[in-house]
Amino acid sequence: MSGHLASRLLHSVQQLGALRGTPQAIAWGFAVGIYVGFFPLVGLKTLLTLAVVSLLGGNRIAAVVGVTIHDLSLPVVPMLMRVEYDLGYWLLSHPHHFPEALVHPSAEMLKHLMNWKTMLTSGSPLMLGAALLGVPVAAVSYFAMLGMVKARQSSGRADSHPRR
Repeated sequence: MSGHLASRLLHSVQQLGALRGTPQAIAWGFAVGIYVGFFPLVGLKTLLTLAVVSLLGGNRIAAVVGVTIHDLSLPVVPMLMRVEYDLGYWLLSHPHHFPEALVHPSAEMLKHLMNWKTMLTSGSPLMLGAALLGVPVAAVSYFAMLGMVKARQSSGRADSHPRR
């Protein structure tokens, strides 16, 4: 099942090369989607992605595909958010130190974590960590997508001009 899903996902990503637009705009849109996907803004990521990519001139379809692909990392999101939080906490603390180790969550602890006051205090380290971790992943995704789109578009041009 997972192999089938992975092959369908790869096929969908490869189809981005068939979009209208320059390879740079498609790759830029995809990278913006991947980057915005790092932020813990459930329900707002797609809208934020569309706003950012519209301002920066990337391809909107590629951006939505990028943020959706990032959202498929759902099984590792708790670990990813902890790494983002730890990085942000370390950068914001003076002198630099990591937060306390997590204990097994209780119902009371989960209720506390879902409180808006808690989110406002823990949100800054989490958002900073997400912003920093997203940059290298978005950069890698930009260049990988740029290569795939260029290859797809050049093979498409070669196929549309038959040899004599």
